[in-house]
Amino acid sequence: MYQREWTVENHWSMGPGVGASDWSCCSRWEDAGTPVPLTRTEPGFRPLFVMNHFRDAAVSSTAGTDNSRLADRARRFWLPAARKKPNHLAVDRCELGSPVAALNTFTYP
Repeated sequence: MYQREWTVENHWSMGPGVGASDWSCCSRWEDAGTPVPLTRTEPGFRPLFVMNHFRDAAVSSTAGTDNSRLADRARRFWLPAARKKPNHLAVDRCELGSPVAALNTFTYP
């Protein structure tokens, strides 16, 4: 299966391993010939939302900080951009900062 037919996905990186962060939530496919918006739905089908929450290079201290801020990113960026909770979460160092717990306890209005 071609991924773009079954999923919507945000851009794969929040920036380099350390330093500035890009917390925005824009479609991974924005610059493709046929962009796929994060809000895409079709009659009788809602694509899976793959949420990428990692950087170019995994650095333990940065990953722990980023992962602990997952709920804040969801509230400020994912919700306005995608209008839904992710079905799949991709993070660096999932054992740091409890990112899955943060996402599971986050309630979308």
